[in-house]
Amino acid sequence: MQIDIDDFTSFISIKERLSSASVRQCVSRIGVFNEWLSNSGLPLDKACVERFFAYLQAKGLKNNSLNTYHLMFLHLVNYSKDRGLPYSFFDGFKSFKKTKPDILIFTHEEIEKILNTKLRYGKFRGQNVDYLDFRYRTMTMFLAYTGCRYSEAAELTVKHLDISAGKAIFINTKTNENRTVYFTEPLKSHLAELVKNRSPNDRVFRNSIEKQIQVTDYSQDLKFRARTAGIMKRVFPHNFRHSYITHMLEAGVPITEVDRKSVV
Repeated sequence: MQIDIDDFTSFISIKERLSSASVRQCVSRIGVFNEWLSNSGLPLDKACVERFFAYLQAKGLKNNSLNTYHLMFLHLVNYSKDRGLPYSFFDGFKSFKKTKPDILIFTHEEIEKILNTKLRYGKFRGQNVDYLDFRYRTMTMFLAYTGCRYSEAAELTVKHLDISAGKAIFINTKTNENRTVYFTEPLKSHLAELVKNRSPNDRVFRNSIEKQIQVTDYSQDLKFRARTAGIMKRVFPHNFRHSYITHMLEAGVPITEVDRKSVV
């Protein structure tokens, strides 16, 4: 049995109302499962699912990654119920114990090293795309200097950016409340250059095909930039948020003010 990915995508997008990021993750996981299912020749039942998780563990996936597949199966159960398909294949499966990686903080010096490291991108579809370096570095500067979440930066539109006042308004936040962050130079100049001649509904940060920068692409770029800058610690976008909050506390900002502005 193969899962109809198009139909499954439609279900989780429309009936389950998942975010675009959650849809992408779910579809990616169902694709892995579909391929494994095809190669194994097994029917979709409890034994099959158990063997699939054993396969993932043998590949070295940790509990947090395994839980992304656990969540995918929960959506697959809902999909199967809705479509009149058998759905008992996931009965009795519990999520894996979550693990919390050590929180790593960038020093001020490391942040500046990353921001000052330029990369070459060469050609994409016959066009030189070295301009991506400025786009990615500006996004990194925005994350580092505002302490916002990656999703907030990625979804920010030009109309919610007030460069003259040095502020950005996030409307799709984790707490479902609008939030404003403030910035100064040199970020103001970088953003002014970045959004020059852009339409109000355009994303501020865009990739080579003028679409929203996806977290997987940005994370890969950030890791390479950090390694090029000589930074060997584990690197991911949320580092900047942790670092921003830590630096605020070190600068003497009261914890109540930090909590109000930057709940993780």
